[in-house]
Amino acid sequence: MRQVKVYIWMLCVLVLLVFGIQVTTVQATLYSVDSDAFAHGTDISDAFSGVTLSLGNTAEGWHLPIVSYTHAQGLSSTGTNIFAPSHIFWIFGTGLQGGPLNEYWLRADFASFVDSVSLDAIGDSFPIPGDAGDYGLLLAYNASDVLIDSYQTSALTSYGMVETMSVTTSVHGDSIAYILASAYGHDMIALDNLQYNVISEPSTVIPEPNTLVLFGLGFLGLVGYVYRRKRRLSD
Repeated sequence: MRQVKVYIWMLCVLVLLVFGIQVTTVQATLYSVDSDAFAHGTDISDAFSGVTLSLGNTAEGWHLPIVSYTHAQGLSSTGTNIFAPSHIFWIFGTGLQGGPLNEYWLRADFASFVDSVSLDAIGDSFPIPGDAGDYGLLLAYNASDVLIDSYQTSALTSYGMVETMSVTTSVHGDSIAYILASAYGHDMIALDNLQYNVISEPSTVIPEPNTLVLFGLGFLGLVGYVYRRKRRLSD
């Protein structure tokens, strides 16, 4: 019985030697989209490889460029600059109470297979009696314009308060084609530090010849072990 098992292992090793070992690998790369490297007022809509930024209005259906904005009071989560609709207007907000994305929203379209996105929401208001604070909203859509994930911040109750919003794909094989981000309700926020994770296409790796040589040596050693053991049993 033991010899049968050994021969089965020998056969498996031989198959590996003949056909090689194929290993499927997937690589994940995190990309950062930040406006700090650009001067105030610079159009950064197409400044980053793999992603296109734009400003839109859901009610009127128009799109405008996104610029790098240096805030006088340092309102940012990283560095000194934030994303902005224009060089004189730096906030993203909604026009209708309780209705998301009815006015200014940031849109990012991705060219690769993206499985997660994060973006910093920054509160812009000072504490006001009766005001619960600002709320950020991040929505993720696939290529069929289907909402696949969303994130709403807790109340950003102080000026400069930061919360990182994040969305992911929950369905295997699905990808985030684009995101929309703005304030929720009758609020206004700043946006900074966009990051997204790109998943590469699965690739098949065949071992190098050195690897096959090692398998061959192991196979020969196994054959020798079986031969010696068989002679001892016959003696």
